[in-house]
Amino acid sequence: MKISTKSIVPPWQYAVVLALAAFVGIWSLLTNSEHLDIIATLISRHLSVLISQSLLLVLIMWQVLTYKSMTILIGVRHKSSWMQRKLFWLVLTEVSLYFAVYYSLFIFSGVNFFSDGTASMGSIILVLRYLVMLGLGVLLVGSYRFQRPGVLMLAALLLNFFDHYWLEGQYLLIMYSPIYDPLYRAIHHIYRG
Repeated sequence: MKISTKSIVPPWQYAVVLALAAFVGIWSLLTNSEHLDIIATLISRHLSVLISQSLLLVLIMWQVLTYKSMTILIGVRHKSSWMQRKLFWLVLTEVSLYFAVYYSLFIFSGVNFFSDGTASMGSIILVLRYLVMLGLGVLLVGSYRFQRPGVLMLAALLLNFFDHYWLEGQYLLIMYSPIYDPLYRAIHHIYRG
């Protein structure tokens, strides 16, 4: 096996990440008939956060496991640290590509950006979503040396759900705007998801 110093990922895998981000971004825009702001469309809706970002984590795990099967050959050549750095840069590139396409589709659509809440809190939520996915991707890179990679995959998916439903759903979204508080919506008769 020859280890190249070029990219360890074929270009079609980056195309899969771009296609996933484009599909979910376009889907979010097409289903945004009420012209909701970016937080309501990209974070509050569950499809874009849970399904597409879980698929991104599965893709990252698949890529890591592809090289895990060659751990002995890579270790013999004393390239294990090099491979982990390459996998880290792979995660950074793919997560950044995903969010660049995902967020830019909304940005260039002309829909209001932060109409429900403050721009500072909305920006914090968007950046935290990116950082959470980046952290989960780095966790999956750890499966390159971990004996039970399935445990890390399950942990990454559960942490994504936990972050979305608990941290974002119970705290950050309500700090962004009271419209996301079920009690506030009930009192003011706001029937919005």
